[in-house]
Amino acid sequence: MKNKTLTDSIIIGFATFAIFFGAGNLIFPPYIGFTSGTEWVPALLGMTITGVILPVLGIVAVSASGETFADLTKPIAPWFYKVFCTLIMIVIGTFINVPRTAGTSFEVAIQPFSPNFPTVLFSVIFFAIVFLVSANKGKVIDTIGKFFTPFKLGLLLVIVVVAIFSPIGKPVSTNLSKPFLNAFVQSYQTADVLTGLLISNIIIATIRAKGYAGKELKKVTIYVSAIAGLGLFVIYGGLLYLGSSGSQVISNNNIERTTLLVDLMNKLMGQGGVTLLALCVLLACLVTAIGLTSATSDFLTDLTKNKINYPTWVAINAIISAIFSNVKVDAIISAAAPIFLALYPISITLVILGLCSKYIPNRGSYIGTACFTFVFSLNDAFNAMGIKSDAFNSLVTKIPFSSQGFTWLIPAIVGFIAGTITYKIFIKKPSNTIAA
Repeated sequence: MKNKTLTDSIIIGFATFAIFFGAGNLIFPPYIGFTSGTEWVPALLGMTITGVILPVLGIVAVSASGETFADLTKPIAPWFYKVFCTLIMIVIGTFINVPRTAGTSFEVAIQPFSPNFPTVLFSVIFFAIVFLVSANKGKVIDTIGKFFTPFKLGLLLVIVVVAIFSPIGKPVSTNLSKPFLNAFVQSYQTADVLTGLLISNIIIATIRAKGYAGKELKKVTIYVSAIAGLGLFVIYGGLLYLGSSGSQVISNNNIERTTLLVDLMNKLMGQGGVTLLALCVLLACLVTAIGLTSATSDFLTDLTKNKINYPTWVAINAIISAIFSNVKVDAIISAAAPIFLALYPISITLVILGLCSKYIPNRGSYIGTACFTFVFSLNDAFNAMGIKSDAFNSLVTKIPFSSQGFTWLIPAIVGFIAGTITYKIFIKKPSNTIAA
């Protein structure tokens, strides 16, 4: 039984790592390292929190709250899960993250070798593969865990080992004033916390299908999350250090993220390195596109009460993502930034609330935290779009930690306290616990 638990945990853990590790996970760590230079250690710490610890804890939080993301958000309002997931899955998934996987694949794996290859043709081929694998929902995780991940992880480890033991240069100072904060916020764009919440249903359902239930299911979920987190940390660390070592040999500070990645690999391992990178990118991006397309289609099937079936939703999502994948990757990243600023802090607070669900006093705690967090994270999003309120921003500057980029942190705590007290005073219940 122990051997079965270990084997299942490794296979599902590998699959979870593979779904997390997609387009953003390849292009952001080197760029963060490049802009951080000698300050790569605090940058790695910032990225580890946003890109490793919180994402895997998202799966654990869902498991602790029940077995679905809907269970985690139920105390806020019955409609919150549907609205929040629709925003994340359709806006961020179908229109941003999944198209970015194909765009990154093309710019890194195809363009350097065949500059005249038609973008549209590549998009069609890429999303045809995504459709064929995603259409069989029951086999998605096993297919990824057994076949895609070992090969991809092996290629990534080769890059990481060479980057650490045979660096292309020494990190130099880039005069970046807040490397930790820069990495913490830039890592929003990997969408890993959102991905963890989105794929939690599929991961937990896969574990349950292996015959686990109750405490065993929760235990295996922790094992799976730990394996995925360890993989992410090792690969992130290596790629971030690769970028920081490149700060000495690449002088163009305005270089595009995908171009930087190709240049770094070319300097690290020559043309063979670029070829190796191309294989890594194709595998990483395909797996993430498959995982997110499957999760989004599963959600929309449930949302429409199966009036539109799962394979049809897979086809619809694949077609939409294929169309948007023809936009330049950096343009997609710029357009997505305000959306991540608005939704990411709420996702972080949901993870924390889910992990502590046994100790949350009442529903008001959830509602207050979500409302206060959203008001301030939405203001950050508007600021990023150039829509600014001088009066509100004047208030924000007085909030502790706002200058460090955590505008929403104190409001979230205040919202928790205010919501708890208000609910206890004005909403009369036989018991004030969430369990009740």
